[in-house]
Amino acid sequence: MYKIKDLLIYPVKSLGGIRLDMANARWHGFELDRNWMLLDQEFSCLTQRELPELALFSLSKSSEELTVTFGNHAISFGIDQINGHKIDSFVWNDPAEATEVDDQVSHWFSDALNRKVFLVRMTNERSRSHFVQKLGGRLPVSFADGYPYLLAGETSLNYLNQQLNEPVDMMRFRPNMVVSTSEPHEEDDWQLLQIGNAGFANIKPCGRCKIVTIDPVTAIQNNEPLTVLSRYRKKDNQVLFGTNMICTKEGMIRIGDTVNLT
Repeated sequence: MYKIKDLLIYPVKSLGGIRLDMANARWHGFELDRNWMLLDQEFSCLTQRELPELALFSLSKSSEELTVTFGNHAISFGIDQINGHKIDSFVWNDPAEATEVDDQVSHWFSDALNRKVFLVRMTNERSRSHFVQKLGGRLPVSFADGYPYLLAGETSLNYLNQQLNEPVDMMRFRPNMVVSTSEPHEEDDWQLLQIGNAGFANIKPCGRCKIVTIDPVTAIQNNEPLTVLSRYRKKDNQVLFGTNMICTKEGMIRIGDTVNLT
């Protein structure tokens, strides 16, 4: 029997995650997941690929606010806060309509990163869509890389860690759902899932990038996880870990929920 072991959201793209006891699954992703991102002066999305130190920004939330902490400094802003300054940007090849949160918030991030950046929020749930070849059409997605959800099995990580000199935490792979499993990477082959009163469909295993080499606690890069994975998880020039999901039925899921495969 498969169970949900962990639920996570990453409200600001490429910054730290927040563990949840329950999560509201929406078409475009878990509520608040990747609803914000940082843009550079050319309004291009910034991630740990360019700035590994983004891993060092931690987040917490209340019902009305997000708080971001970096070193000894912190800033809070309203979950619905925007200043009305709309910016047309991209997440990879997808146009993404965003609105700046607040001038002072952008200045805080700029000071922390020593470069001019803007913190922006999705203007609405249709701010960005992504073409899914398997579906033959576009679906709403937050500012996540390509798909609304990433699911990973505990046994997949355990199998990798058995082969590493320095074991890594699942946060390295930034999943939304962690599931108890019996076999490494069996989640790749799942099709339809019912969890709580929400439904999901598996689209394809997730090709990984250099972000999995960045320690989310120290931001220090070590290529070992990606190098080892490439020995047994490389397919079509991609190194795979975890699998990309879409939501087929909105609903609430909780830690401990059974994952029913159909």
